[in-house]
Amino acid sequence: MTAHRLRPRWRALAPVLAVVAGTFVVRGQSPEELARRQYASGVAYLQHQQTSEALKDFEAVQRLYPSSSVADDALLEIARYRLQAFDIAAAEEAITRLRKNYPASNSVPHAYVLAARATLTRRREPRDLDGALADLERVERLFHSSTAVPEAVYEAGEVLRYAGRCAEADARYAAVVTAYPRSVWAARASLGRSACMAQAPGRAFDAMLGLQRVVDVDGASAEAAIARDWNTILDRLYFRAARGAPFAYARPIAGPGGKLIAARALAFGPYWELLDVGEGGVSVVTAAGSLSRVIPGQDVRGAVADRRGTIVLVLKSGLLPERGPMRAVLVPRAGNEPKPLNDITAAVVLSTGGWVVADRGTDAIYRFGPTLANTGLTAQRADRLALNDRDVVAALDRQKKEIAFMAPDGRLAGKIGTRGTGWEFDNPVDIAFDPLGHLYVLDEGTGTIDVFSGTMPATLLTRFTAADKSLASLRDTSAFAIDRAGRAYVYSRRAERVHVYQ
Repeated sequence: MTAHRLRPRWRALAPVLAVVAGTFVVRGQSPEELARRQYASGVAYLQHQQTSEALKDFEAVQRLYPSSSVADDALLEIARYRLQAFDIAAAEEAITRLRKNYPASNSVPHAYVLAARATLTRRREPRDLDGALADLERVERLFHSSTAVPEAVYEAGEVLRYAGRCAEADARYAAVVTAYPRSVWAARASLGRSACMAQAPGRAFDAMLGLQRVVDVDGASAEAAIARDWNTILDRLYFRAARGAPFAYARPIAGPGGKLIAARALAFGPYWELLDVGEGGVSVVTAAGSLSRVIPGQDVRGAVADRRGTIVLVLKSGLLPERGPMRAVLVPRAGNEPKPLNDITAAVVLSTGGWVVADRGTDAIYRFGPTLANTGLTAQRADRLALNDRDVVAALDRQKKEIAFMAPDGRLAGKIGTRGTGWEFDNPVDIAFDPLGHLYVLDEGTGTIDVFSGTMPATLLTRFTAADKSLASLRDTSAFAIDRAGRAYVYSRRAERVHVYQ
């Protein structure tokens, strides 16, 4: 079809589009112009969160116009997509091609940032942290005028915080806040600074000031929402607790028919829906108490959301994704075939996608990679596990009435014993971390929630109890969970419902 055959109302579309090799080619335009249009199409799809369609456009730019001015940008977006999809090998291949084929482009400093993220997504051993940190520091050193600098400096702070080097992390965060005060990286750096301060003695008020600045700069942002939640946690634990009770009873979640199943565990799903774990499955319950769906399973011990957002049931003998077959959990035996664990009590997912699994049959805690390849064990009995954002695992042994902390490499990093200054456990039934790393312990015997600092040696920050004769008593409880604002969701066997404290 040519332009003169078009109806008048379509003539504005000339020159005519012809579909060639899976992409749109406009007659009379140069390859550079076509590449730019294809890249712009991909960006438009990204803005509408149609990532798979965006990927097609970026790959077309790379395939058809590898010498264009946007070819490096397209390859950078391909690397980002692969990394977000946890296809680490493909992401690293794209990053390598970008560095090799477009060494002078403005995409290279961003590629260094992605390389650091890819490293940390795969592994977080000390050498990996050092390698990622080196890539991030190169951005500021080699490309000091690049728009990637604030992101790289922020990410360097995150690496240092993960490694427990908060003083060094704070310097990186402060540099971003000072030099780029209105950027999203400044807001995220303020969150990182506050997370460090929250675990430092006497710094809670300073942390709250930093969080409030995030709200003041852009109160509608996702970072501001996090800052509000974290400020609520700090106010509750460090200021409200000094004036009286840190928690107050808020409401029940009764579920369909006024009751919930007898919870073996409580957790939150990827969208903060409540996961009520019973022996025969997991009920997914909305904040209003309505039943969203039931995920069936046999002898369910717990539930977690993996890093892809899939709800995974923790069974006595394996792991069952909501959509997919059950995966047996195998551990090696000298001179024999690997042995499946068959008395799993709890499991958590690490930031790398790996697993930490507690097994009562062997009184040990095992570590696995994302594909469930065994990477080590800790001789520690555990009935419940909790995980913070630095991959520190807390393990509750209900028999000994103590809690062990394990570092990301599996080493024992400390313990909270049966008794200490201000507390004595009677029947601790569950544990949970809040987003700032404080550890909460539900003790059915004492009818309390005890909150400890997340750093070693752990100290008791506050204790909460409810009247024993009230329906909302913390006695006769079996499980609880802590949400993103530090609210406690406690399952009462007596009331057969969840009570919310905030």
